[in-house]
This record gives sequence, structure tokens and C-alpha cells, in this order.
Amino acid sequence: MRLVSAALALLLALALTAPAATPAAAPDFTDLGFQPHPGAGLPLATALQDENGRTVTLGSYFGREPVVLVLEYLHCKTLCGVTLANVIAAFAALPSTSAAGYQLVALSIDPRDGPADAAAAKAKYLAGYLPTAHETGIHFLTGQDASIRA
Repeated sequence: MRLVSAALALLLALALTAPAATPAAAPDFTDLGFQPHPGAGLPLATALQDENGRTVTLGSYFGREPVVLVLEYLHCKTLCGVTLANVIAAFAALPSTSAAGYQLVALSIDPRDGPADAAAAKAKYLAGYLPTAHETGIHFLTGQDASIRA
């Protein structure tokens, strides 16, 4: 019994004297910024891929109905997912006659994402809203680095 007590005391002493883990350094955001370009238009001729792997242009979604364009990372674990979920929830809450008059385009700005990622993200986000989300007006797009930077 004395041996067990001594071993526990030793473990406790070691635990109390162990150095604390150093927190990870915060990312450097000093060069992060938003540069508006008044009067500039979207690059509507840019070639992208939709969630089915078809090549489309950004412009193919414009011209008929108003477009809600969401730029995001498909694998984002923080704000991107919340933003897109809220936009889709709002879209789903529209009456079918109103929602039919809109296009929701979610464009991944991560060139590592591809059509399979877009299809998985679309399925994930629509899972809770599918009966009322008007799936035909919701599009998930990906692109190569040059297309995204355009």
C-alpha cells in the first residue's frame, strides 16, 4: 500500500512540474486586406466546374434571375460554413414562387477543391433543407487557381 501511495505521489509531483504546452502562434494578418475596385465587373467568361463536373462560366448564371454569389472554402471549419448554411437556410425559407426567381452560386476559392468536393458540399448543405431548398437554383462551383484569381 505504501508503494502505491509513493508511486501516486511521484506521478502527481511530475505532473505538477511538467512544463505547460506552448500555445500555437497566432497567424500574421498584417498583410491581409480588402481592396475594392469601384466600377470593376465580375469575370463572367471565367471557366469553372460545377458540382457535376461540367465546365461552366460564371456568366451562365447571370442574366435571368438575381444571383447570390458566395465566395468560400468548401473545407472551412469556421465562418465559411456558417455563412453558407445561413444563406441556404434563408433561400430554403423563401416561398417556392420567390425562390424560383433566384440563383445561389457558391464558388470555392480554394483551387484544391474539385467537382467531387462541390458535390459533397452541396449534398451536405442541402441535407436539412432539400424538401424546400429549390435545389435547381443552388450551384456549387470550383476552379483552377488562374480562374479563381480572375
